[in-house]
Amino acid sequence: NVAWAMSSLFKSEVVVADLDLAFGTANINFDQDPAQGIAEAVFSPERVDEVYLDRLLAQCAEHLSLLAAPSTLERVYDFDPDAFSQLIDTAQRSAPLLVLDVPHIWSGWSKSILVKADEVVITATPELANLRNTKNMVDMLKRLRPNDP
Repeated sequence: NVAWAMSSLFKSEVVVADLDLAFGTANINFDQDPAQGIAEAVFSPERVDEVYLDRLLAQCAEHLSLLAAPSTLERVYDFDPDAFSQLIDTAQRSAPLLVLDVPHIWSGWSKSILVKADEVVITATPELANLRNTKNMVDMLKRLRPNDP
């Protein structure tokens, strides 16, 4: 996992936020089952501050914390483009490194997050559909982020 590698290599605090609220798997990957996570923060942005965020984070390893997705279909997860802004701003103030695990969707909010990110890392399995989708994503990001190398 990129977030774990960053925390191990840099010995710096890393927060990984699983933004795939319906089907996220970061909690499984890190063997975590927190009672609360990212959904509480997104649906109550007025409550999000450093103290509240700290309560929602699950400690996965030294220097690595997880903001887990509920991975449930109990709710519909349609968001405004800026729905994650307060959460991301607070997480960036709380830890030097923030990794956003963005779901395989194209929406106003996912586009907004990718445009605002400092760095974008795309991971995909080597399948024909993923190659096409990755090419489309790279082409779009080049248009949206013209100053990237």
